[in-house]
Amino acid sequence: MIVLPKRNKYSIKDQLKANICTCFIGRGVRFSSSDLYREIFERHNLANKSYYSSDDLVFVSVNGKRRNRLKFNKVLIQKAIAAKSSFVVDDPESRGRDFNIGERELFKFIMDSANYTEEIQKGQGISILKPKNPSS
Repeated sequence: MIVLPKRNKYSIKDQLKANICTCFIGRGVRFSSSDLYREIFERHNLANKSYYSSDDLVFVSVNGKRRNRLKFNKVLIQKAIAAKSSFVVDDPESRGRDFNIGERELFKFIMDSANYTEEIQKGQGISILKPKNPSS
């Protein structure tokens, strides 16, 4: 199991994501949580892979509202979508926070790019986005 550092009150939801994911897509400005998570997942050869499968549950971390923030890697997200991977992301309440502009952009990109459904994990701060037709 990959253990993430406890940096703030939102670290709990990020650890939940890490507990259930099979891999990670993310990048961030230096010293951001997204950048730190990328480093941790890279040590396990699970970050920003060149291929994805329908068995993958991808934890995506993206910078929020901050100066010089990095946006998510559209190419890797599109590869995971093409493979019919699922994604673990912030739930509507979490991504609705003012800071979480990146989470909102990511959610919109996935939902606009493919036929996905959101399964909110009640009380956990996370959602799972699954392809509606994973076998087609």
